[in-house]
Amino acid sequence: MKRHILSAGVFCLVFLTPLLCLGQDPHTTAPDMRENAHPSMDPHWLSLISRLAEDGMDAVRMTQVFSDLALPWSPFFMASKILELYGTRLGADAQTIFLPDNEIPRPPGYMPLTTRGVDGAKALLTEHALLLAEARKRYGTPPSLIAAVLLLESDMGHELGDSLAFHALASMAAANSPELALQGIEGYEPPSPALRKEMEKSIREHAAKAYAELCALIRYCETNGIDMLRLPGSISGAIGLCQFMPSNIEAYGVDSNNKGFIDLFDLADAAHSIGNFLKAQGFAEKLSVKKQLDVLRKYSDAYAELALGMSYQLAGRPVPAELRMFAAGGARKAWWPKTRPAYRLPPLRTYRTD
Repeated sequence: MKRHILSAGVFCLVFLTPLLCLGQDPHTTAPDMRENAHPSMDPHWLSLISRLAEDGMDAVRMTQVFSDLALPWSPFFMASKILELYGTRLGADAQTIFLPDNEIPRPPGYMPLTTRGVDGAKALLTEHALLLAEARKRYGTPPSLIAAVLLLESDMGHELGDSLAFHALASMAAANSPELALQGIEGYEPPSPALRKEMEKSIREHAAKAYAELCALIRYCETNGIDMLRLPGSISGAIGLCQFMPSNIEAYGVDSNNKGFIDLFDLADAAHSIGNFLKAQGFAEKLSVKKQLDVLRKYSDAYAELALGMSYQLAGRPVPAELRMFAAGGARKAWWPKTRPAYRLPPLRTYRTD
């Protein structure tokens, strides 16, 4: 997912989401989108706009948004998921065809929280102690754990994603077959019939989840007056300092300072949203390490152990034995499931806290 600290965007948090745009009244017939579409609009977007209209989205508005997007459908996003899951089974030379570099906008006036890395996490604990103490009082989440999550998810706000969240989710929602997904991979070996069947199921599931998240993103942006075409995100569509998926903004996002909308590029809202999510999943400081890890895996199974180990270090507490391999000076060891062989734990010196 990223080229810097843990690519949390790729392993961003993933949860079961509804397969349709909930709360929408479907139209009985889909309007013809070509009349109002930009002449050069990618045909993949036309079919997606029709689907959104059938599920109750305003067809004219959606046509306007996709026309303003000015980016074609891309197989890259779904291809990244497939390569993550099936990389070795597609051959040693299989690799994604990367997107051309595009200038990804940042929210107006946005500045990263602090410096990068662990020094930034330490600075956060000092400079924003009152804010983090308030979050701890309300949700029972240690400030050091919030800092660790922000470090791993967005490198203290320096890494917000190399894509537009809207483009990523829309592209994945429209890539619902192996033929479409494999357009974004080169050097692969044709999948066997058994693997193809497995891939088809996985692609359908990922496309359905992406569609549900796209609907959630549109609702979030339209309700809060946010320009959905200026929201940076991960290649999975995760957003903000804490890299929430859009459906989790709806469910767990917090407008902590009553400004009228949830702004996950603002530290206060991001910290309170992290705390709110973890509290809702059952996190408590009194829990055993094992049970705390079970909760953190609901945020991201990519780095639960690392986040908790770093939290102990940032708080100046002894790291429990079961987390020491993730602490500074611990054995460098691959811990990501073997089904995702492309992922490797970065050198632990990256996360030194001493």
